[in-house]
Amino acid sequence: MIIRERFRGQGLGKWLMQCICNHPEIKSLRQLLWTGDADNFYRKSGFEKMTTLKFMTRNWIM
Repeated sequence: MIIRERFRGQGLGKWLMQCICNHPEIKSLRQLLWTGDADNFYRKSGFEKMTTLKFMTRNWIM
């Protein structure tokens, strides 16, 4: 989920996350969250970090 910078701080992300998590088809799912820079936002939304995975990456120039 991405909220444009000019719309941040208005509660839109919180509202959207509540709508998503309360959707009947999603409520019973086990969810995996992968985020690079929004840990505090997701923590405030009730998510918790279970583990940190590290992957090997390679920079490609095309």
